Amino acid sequence: MNMGSTDRGASDDQISSLPSWKYKAINTNLELEHDWDCNPRNIKEDPECCICLAKYKDKEEVRQLPCSHMFHLKCVDQWLRIISCCPLCKQELEK
Repeated sequence: MNMGSTDRGASDDQISSLPSWKYKAINTNLELEHDWDCNPRNIKEDPECCICLAKYKDKEEVRQLPCSHMFHLKCVDQWLRIISCCPLCKQELEK
C-alpha cells in the first residue's frame, strides 16, 4: 500500500487555498492575527498542534481546515500532501 499515492493527497493548489495566518499570543489571552481583513478571534481550545504536539508560538504560521481545526502550517501541509483529510475529524478536503 502506497500511503503517498497522488489520488489520496491534496494538490498544492488545494492546500494553498486554505486560510492561514500568523499565530499571536497576547498576555494570557491567546488570539489569532489573520492575514485577511477580519477581527481576531479568541481560541477556546488548547493552543497546540495535534500533529507535532508542540504549543503554538508567537508569529508561527498556522492553517485552518474547512472543519475549523487548526495546525502548524508546515505540519498540516505535509499531512495533506499524503492524505487529504483532517488529522482529527477525518473530514475530506473538497476536490
